Amino acid sequence: MDEKNNMNLSLEDDDMDNSALNDQSEAANKSQDKQAPIDSDSQDEAAVTQEEDNQQEHSALSYGVNTYSSNQQYAAVAVKKKSPVMPCIIISASILVLAVVLGIVYLLFFNTSIAGTYIIENTVSNDADEEITQTYYIFDDDGNLKMLFGSLEFDGTYEIANEDGTSQITLNVQAANLYGTYNYSVSGNKLTGISIEISDTSGNSMKFISADYENPDIAPIEDAKVDSALVGTWEDTGGYGVQYTFNDDSTLVMTGSGMIINSYYSADNGQLNIKYLADSLVENDAEYSVDGETLTLNGMEFQKSVE
Repeated sequence: MDEKNNMNLSLEDDDMDNSALNDQSEAANKSQDKQAPIDSDSQDEAAVTQEEDNQQEHSALSYGVNTYSSNQQYAAVAVKKKSPVMPCIIISASILVLAVVLGIVYLLFFNTSIAGTYIIENTVSNDADEEITQTYYIFDDDGNLKMLFGSLEFDGTYEIANEDGTSQITLNVQAANLYGTYNYSVSGNKLTGISIEISDTSGNSMKFISADYENPDIAPIEDAKVDSALVGTWEDTGGYGVQYTFNDDSTLVMTGSGMIINSYYSADNGQLNIKYLADSLVENDAEYSVDGETLTLNGMEFQKSVE
């Protein structure tokens, strides 16, 4: 009997709970019916707002922006070390500059090469007067030697050797009658000027002093005349290696046996006048004739060269 009463009470409680739930559901439906209809514009704005929020969230995730709140710890960012390329460039440039400076110092103060231009001054007696003449010597790095004396140029060679600790130089300029082997010494440097002193076994010596070559100042022949038949290059037919080159500006270049003479000329009616500088100013006269491609000069025949 008591069990039936308890069962009936339980069913009654369930019915009361279901009735309460139904009442709440009906109240909620009535409350929704009383609300104003939602405007379509408001729905659009809400959709746009939601879309922007989604885009911002996506953008932040896509580009790695930290979206944690301010009270959260941010991830540490690794710092990339600088490349050591710039210090290497600076060191290399410093080494290069130092090498250049050392090279210049060596060339100026420790280079004993005799390559360069030198001068020797001689006193020449001419009748009752004395005249100082200048002879230039040009040594190159390949063993070639050129002597310049007034308007004359002499080609030759030189060679350097060391015999038992003694520096020796051999000069060979046949056209100037300069040849032989001499002891020599070098003093000075490229900055202050180098001097070379050579001496023979008899105690005779010559001193070469560094200098800049200056062309001799020779005035052309006044009122010089030019024979067009003479203009050109002529070579002797006797095999002596003599050559004359007459230019239309009244300059004449004579070559032969390792010697070159730069001069001026005037030619008219078979008369030739030549002017150049040796120990002193020299003027020579000669007779000439031109027959086609053949030049006869002081009885010596020349053939015109093909240009």
